[in-house]
Amino acid sequence: MSWITQLLLLLGSLSMLLAAIGLLRFPDFYSRAHAGTKAASLGAGLILLGAILPIPDPDINIRVWLTILFIFHLFDSSNCWHYCSIQQSVTTKSSK
Repeated sequence: MSWITQLLLLLGSLSMLLAAIGLLRFPDFYSRAHAGTKAASLGAGLILLGAILPIPDPDINIRVWLTILFIFHLFDSSNCWHYCSIQQSVTTKSSK
C-alpha cells in the first residue's frame, strides 16, 4: 500500500470517529444531524477513495467513483436534511 492510500484511510477513519463522537456529544437534533451528515460522508468518501487507489481495474474504479458521488449527493444534500429537520420539529411540537 502506498503512503497516500494509508493517509486517506487514516483520515477517513478519524473523520468517522469524530462523527460518532459528535453524535454522542452534541445537545440537540440539529447539531447531531450536522455531525452525522458532514463528517460521516467525508469519512466514507475518503475511505472509498483510499480503497480504489491500489486497484488497477477501471470497471471497479468507475463503480467506486459513482458510489462516492452517490454518497455525497444523497447524504450531504441540504434538501434531504432540511426535510428531516422539518419532520423532527413537527413531531417535537405535536408531542408536547
